[in-house]
Amino acid sequence: MHKILPLLSFCSFIFLGFAQKTEERDSSSLHASFKNGEIKGQIRYFFMATDNEKGLSDYYANATGARISYTSGKFKGFQIGLSQSFVFNIASSDFNQKDPVTNVSNRYEVALFDITDVTNKTNLARLDELYLKYMFKKTAFTLGRQNLNTPFLNTQDGRMMTSSFGGLWITSTIKKWDISGGWLISASPRGTTKFYSIEKSLGLHSNGVDGSGLAFHYLNSIESKGIGVAMLNRKFGKIWNLSVSDYVVENVFNTTLTQIDFNVPTKWFGGIQYIHQNGLNVGGNVDPTKRYFEKNGQSNSIGVRIGKIFGQYSFSLNYNHITKDGQFLLPREWGREPLYTFIQRERSEGLGNTHALVLKSEFLNKKKSLGVKLHTGAVFTPDIKEYTLNKYGLSSYYHTDFELKYLPVRKFKNLEITLLIASKISIGETYNIQKNVINKVNLINYNLILNYNF
Repeated sequence: MHKILPLLSFCSFIFLGFAQKTEERDSSSLHASFKNGEIKGQIRYFFMATDNEKGLSDYYANATGARISYTSGKFKGFQIGLSQSFVFNIASSDFNQKDPVTNVSNRYEVALFDITDVTNKTNLARLDELYLKYMFKKTAFTLGRQNLNTPFLNTQDGRMMTSSFGGLWITSTIKKWDISGGWLISASPRGTTKFYSIEKSLGLHSNGVDGSGLAFHYLNSIESKGIGVAMLNRKFGKIWNLSVSDYVVENVFNTTLTQIDFNVPTKWFGGIQYIHQNGLNVGGNVDPTKRYFEKNGQSNSIGVRIGKIFGQYSFSLNYNHITKDGQFLLPREWGREPLYTFIQRERSEGLGNTHALVLKSEFLNKKKSLGVKLHTGAVFTPDIKEYTLNKYGLSSYYHTDFELKYLPVRKFKNLEITLLIASKISIGETYNIQKNVINKVNLINYNLILNYNF
């Protein structure tokens, strides 16, 4: 029944919408709407390599692929869209081979392809989007597979295939409030080639350990009918912005984000952020080793940011604290974390009683053809044996990302070249156990990405 409800809601909205006049001009016929559609594409090359601590395995990957999308013109307020991705493994490490010292599998490079089948080198294709949209005035309803960009559910475009979701999504503007939300029943996480029900998508990347240090086994064990989302956003004057969002993963957990940001053009910017999470029912499964969220559990995260703009340069100091109330939990399959202190190639998911302090410095030239980012800081985690607050055994560490992005402005103006180098150095106790080091700390991760957009 839960799968029928979004469709019934969608049909009722359509019925009401026929009484409204669409703002934008429709195509004169159905044929014209298809003929006047827009085709976009991207050809992508991605090289990634990880240099682990001496004595541990290193990895590399070369991937190439493309993404083609089509969006029709409007006809009586309706519009369809679809996009298809293709990926090819052209030369990479053997991801079947585990590190001989630790028996640990590859972590980063394999997600360029299919994490559910490391032997898959040829059947790497996915229909990312296939949706029907209906628009009237300042409201739009989208039903089907679609890309979303919300604080917790987003494309997280750090691999070859982005994350995509299936369900009903609504956006609207009422007075000065931007409102969006919907009901989602499926997801295709980055690094996968299939769509899964929401409950089956949890745990595809990693499961971690429970409070006693034993391996979690919640993959394919969670019971949930989907995700309900409600989001509000409003600007106050020219400086302030308020955003509030709530995510209900039915039968598993609830997450609420409240964030206030300010931006004084060409001068100061900053914000404050609060995230509260609490478990629902039994956290997805009555078996403690197969649930995602602790029964009656909760977590709280507080973040602040202050920054200054100097012409083409910007600098910000970012701080985040996850309290000792419990682990901050956001499925890695669904999106990047919205924390001010987020730096690429690591997450705060699964951590509690954690402090992070990050300095972010960025430069963008006047032509916007050259951008440089340097993000560096320290993350102080609980001891890796404090399993109730450290789900993945991650020791405290220094984290630095250097990103150089270049967009040629003449002959190759549609080309985008990105160089990303990330390092993580342990400053906590690893107990001389290499399993606590490999793919976690004392490493450098190299990335070269070429995107040609057309």
